[in-house]
Amino acid sequence: METVFKYFEVTKTSPTAAQINERYLKRLKGEKPLNPEPVKKKKPVKSQSILAVFQSFVSECGEKNAWIDATYEKMAALREDLSLFMKDAKFSDLDESGLTTFVRYLRDEKVLKTPRKKKGEREEYNEEDFICLKNSTIRKKLDYLAWFLNWATDHGYNTNMAYKTFRPTLKTTQKKVIYLSKAELDQLRQLEIPSGSSHLESVRDVFLFCCFSGLRHSDAYNLRRNDIKGDHIEVTTVKTGDSIVSIRTSTTVSLRKRDVTLPH
Repeated sequence: METVFKYFEVTKTSPTAAQINERYLKRLKGEKPLNPEPVKKKKPVKSQSILAVFQSFVSECGEKNAWIDATYEKMAALREDLSLFMKDAKFSDLDESGLTTFVRYLRDEKVLKTPRKKKGEREEYNEEDFICLKNSTIRKKLDYLAWFLNWATDHGYNTNMAYKTFRPTLKTTQKKVIYLSKAELDQLRQLEIPSGSSHLESVRDVFLFCCFSGLRHSDAYNLRRNDIKGDHIEVTTVKTGDSIVSIRTSTTVSLRKRDVTLPH
């Protein structure tokens, strides 16, 4: 009888009295019961909703990779784009056709919160200034989307691999590098600032220092005395986390009535 009950326990069956009696009589006759099929544990089905998974991706990768605020903002913008593009979207929706439609939405239909360009110095905008992203911006969004989909694939949420071979044609023009000439920098350095706006002197100092050192404002803001190593500056950039060295040249400028040799 213990063997009979053990059988029903293994098979996770709640037997009736008749079933117990039948199997008990077979055991008395010496019949060996067939080994019950092992009960396979079902793997939990992970959510297929993109937006439901996206927050987990942001929480895990953001903490693991020490994202800066700008990265969180870009991911929040991508999440908003996905939600506006296709409500309750699933990973299966992002096949080649779905990705193409998403690109078309970003390029032709997306409504911008702020105008994309100004008409000269006037605060006048046309309707087309409030729609469409540039191809360079769309490409960046697709890179962020691929990052998320790679994470979702590794964690068992996504089985749709269309994004790995999706290569839309997004033509971009080379960006024009805009910079101040030495004469313009000298003009800014020598500009007389009104006494009531003396705080702008510090603003100008920092701006000129960034121009001559090549540092971003965020890196200049975090600069400490121990970052100056003899004749050069060594910093880890805030934006990319890269370690850079700014080498000094003979460039010397006068900041607020004092001569300072700046690395270039």
